[in-house]
Amino acid sequence: MPLRAVLFDHDGTLVDSEPIHFLVWKAVLAPYGFALTEEQYRERYAGVPTLANARDLVQRFGVAEDPFALAEAKNAATRDYLRRSAFPLLPGVREAIATFAGLGLRLAVVTGASAFGVDATLRAHGLASHFAVVVSVDDVRHSKPAPDCYLWVANS
Repeated sequence: MPLRAVLFDHDGTLVDSEPIHFLVWKAVLAPYGFALTEEQYRERYAGVPTLANARDLVQRFGVAEDPFALAEAKNAATRDYLRRSAFPLLPGVREAIATFAGLGLRLAVVTGASAFGVDATLRAHGLASHFAVVVSVDDVRHSKPAPDCYLWVANS
């Protein structure tokens, strides 16, 4: 069977978002008197869904907030950042997209990130027209690593 499509993750594949997520978490946690270190972030929180991070921060470090409220504060701060700026593309992303599109392959983004974040990336970097499908955490009941988002793309 010939290759017909290429699926991209968002964070860490298309964009280098982790340094920004770290800074946003630091800002969100500062009013609670907690200073998250870069090492803590890298070891425990990078690449992990926001709500899971919030739950761990409350449990492990006693951050005095409901995990859902903490996660929403982080999501709101991230949306605010993305209204002003975009996550930077990783090296080679434009070239890879151009190559795959030039081969006539269908491109999709399949991610545990929010639709708002992915849309901001694609819009800011002028890449939206290259992607036939975008499936985010907002589109499925069970996000990655569950197969729901991949099944969605396979059936579209």
